[in-house]
Amino acid sequence: KAILRALAERRLGERVAKGAKRGFGIPVRRWLAGKWRGAFEESLRDSWLDSETIEVKALVSLITKQFPPSPDTHWLLITPYRAEIELRTAHDYRGSGKVAGLGFYLNGWTRFRRSDNQESARGFLGIFANFQLVLINLQTNAIEAHERIVVGTTEAAARAADRTPWNALTSQQKSRVLEFMMKTEIERALPGMLSSRRP
Repeated sequence: KAILRALAERRLGERVAKGAKRGFGIPVRRWLAGKWRGAFEESLRDSWLDSETIEVKALVSLITKQFPPSPDTHWLLITPYRAEIELRTAHDYRGSGKVAGLGFYLNGWTRFRRSDNQESARGFLGIFANFQLVLINLQTNAIEAHERIVVGTTEAAARAADRTPWNALTSQQKSRVLEFMMKTEIERALPGMLSSRRP
């Protein structure tokens, strides 16, 4: 919400961005656990993670049947995206294999240096965010913009007192890094997606 409000303030002005919300709540979690579960699982099947095209009609129809959209209503769908992991270091990228969504990657054997004091130890913690943004027109069920995002960073095990990769960051720090990566990439991608919408 904070990200979308910041974008709205830049593009639409402070009054609109900070105005009282006029939306409504949708009990999506309850529906997905109940009457929507089968259709949702079918729509968000594993092939979405790799697919070059996304079929959204079945999923969008679940929303529009309950809440007929007003003109120019759009839905920003955020889903996992499976791709080769890209964990940035000061000089290159590390990690191997395909991953999807938000998560962590542990390496306990590669000699790795801290970026601040060059202290080294074996291993590092990788933090990744592989996801895709899909902008959907709820009137037509058409995808108007689609952006795939693959980002990651590393923290040396030398940062941990016990030299264990998982302890290179605290739980709170791990959450902050994931939040920062998501926020940064959405803020980068969304303006372009909105400006390149198909007519």
